[in-house]
Amino acid sequence: MPQLAKDASHYPGSGPGSQLVIEETLQALSDAGVPEELIPEWYHRLVTLSVSLISAHAAGQSSGLTEQKRRLETFRVITLGADPADFPALVHYGRRIEPVGFTRESFLATVELVLDAVPARQERS
Repeated sequence: MPQLAKDASHYPGSGPGSQLVIEETLQALSDAGVPEELIPEWYHRLVTLSVSLISAHAAGQSSGLTEQKRRLETFRVITLGADPADFPALVHYGRRIEPVGFTRESFLATVELVLDAVPARQERS
């Protein structure tokens, strides 16, 4: 399954590449022992997650360096300047959280986290 995350980030949004990713994802879910009736639901979850992460990355990379720096500064103001009375968790964790970003490693880790939650078929004794 982790290979699918790598593959999905390289294929275009339509055509034979998409068919291959869909086929491989469905096959991998089946091979992993996901109950037949849950495969379409888990396929949708994985694809939605993948598209969201890839889209967020593309949006972040579509602007110039100055705009990226401006967005990072805005993120820091939001996280580090939060009012403790209204946003206690944000104040507590603000220095340790990063802006939404995308690396191949973080993408794979996120997909693997979701895959760990996929229910496997129960073997009958």
